Amino acid sequence: MSFTQENKTNISICDGCEKRCKLGYYEETEQEAKDKTTSARRLVPTLPVQRFVWPTIGGKEIISFFDKYGEPQQCVFYSEFLHLPDPLKVREYKRKILEKAYEIARLCDHYKTR
Repeated sequence: MSFTQENKTNISICDGCEKRCKLGYYEETEQEAKDKTTSARRLVPTLPVQRFVWPTIGGKEIISFFDKYGEPQQCVFYSEFLHLPDPLKVREYKRKILEKAYEIARLCDHYKTR
């Protein structure tokens, strides 16, 4: 059998267990960002509206996680970098988010090392 990627069955997939979760990212909508900012403005009235992006594993947004040392980590990226005029920079930024998803996936309770 020769090499093929027609079905992309191993692209952006965690292969740490039989679930084979899809890796991706979620970009919050403008309305979601406005809603969060509105409630936060009670504490900081001059807070600007800012949209964020999070890696996803199996459709679940990963906003925070525990690193391999057991320390809590935040995982937030800025949405504005997904909309730059330079397609190469946008591709690099998407790759950075997906790399974080791969890193976090290896910390999943279901992940089995080989």
